[in-house]
Amino acid sequence: MCDAKTLFEAIESGKAVDEKTIISVLSQRNTGQLRSIWDSYKQLYGSEFSSKQNVANLERIFGLRSVASETLKSSSLRN
Repeated sequence: MCDAKTLFEAIESGKAVDEKTIISVLSQRNTGQLRSIWDSYKQLYGSEFSSKQNVANLERIFGLRSVASETLKSSSLRN
């Protein structure tokens, strides 16, 4: 749940988006860990991490629509 909270604070804190934190979290986690983060995010905040606003922030940060889309597609995969 710590990573979910970290991402929430990096994106939704009302301050400038903390790009370094977002990149750090997303680039250092495997698919299973990302799934756990997405589940925790929804449990803590009542919404999917893949909200339109978060996707737009990821697209801007990474500069590529496909990067954000692929990251979020993996979040919707369920075993």
